[in-house]
Amino acid sequence: MKVLIADDHPLVRNGLKAVLVDFTPDVEVVEVVDFPHALQQAERYREDLMLILLDLTMPGAERSTSVRLMVRQCPAVPVVVLSGSEETGDVRMSLACGAAGYIPKSSATPIVLSARRLVLAGGIYVPPAVLAAENDTRNDRDATPAPDRTGLTGRQVEVLTLMRRGKSNKEIARVLGIAESTVKAHVSGILKTLRVTSRAKAVLASENAP
Repeated sequence: MKVLIADDHPLVRNGLKAVLVDFTPDVEVVEVVDFPHALQQAERYREDLMLILLDLTMPGAERSTSVRLMVRQCPAVPVVVLSGSEETGDVRMSLACGAAGYIPKSSATPIVLSARRLVLAGGIYVPPAVLAAENDTRNDRDATPAPDRTGLTGRQVEVLTLMRRGKSNKEIARVLGIAESTVKAHVSGILKTLRVTSRAKAVLASENAP
């Protein structure tokens, strides 16, 4: 199986490659330095790819557009964003665009491996600092996290991301570690916020969101 690393910094690529090869000896790493080539290689190896690691600001990439395009190119392959930014807005934007995770480049090796395991198991990796910030906000306001540009909360973004991957409410509940009834409530909230009447229309509306 192959992992695609799309990043224009050699040190980042070499570091990630070393980590992946050390802990998964049979993995083959494909490296690219700009987004156009990332799309080309993703198409070329899409049947063999197990994971795509995508720099958010590499040459030819336009943040949300590049994430959406890569997810559409390989819908069955988890796309994890790499970034030097640890801003909550960048994390939420990436997840809203279909990313299966967001790894700050400052992350230590154990964090990278933990994120990889979670994503390959069907989960979504969110940096601990972002989760802590959202929990603080929730406790302070006694409410859900602040909405992203689509108007969805952080948890609704996670649910919608899994909906895009065709997972049922039961599967979403298992991945996120919440009750199925809670998932149903989030789905209803998503439909209401996006002003649509079905899961399929919700996915389409979110993909077309600015």
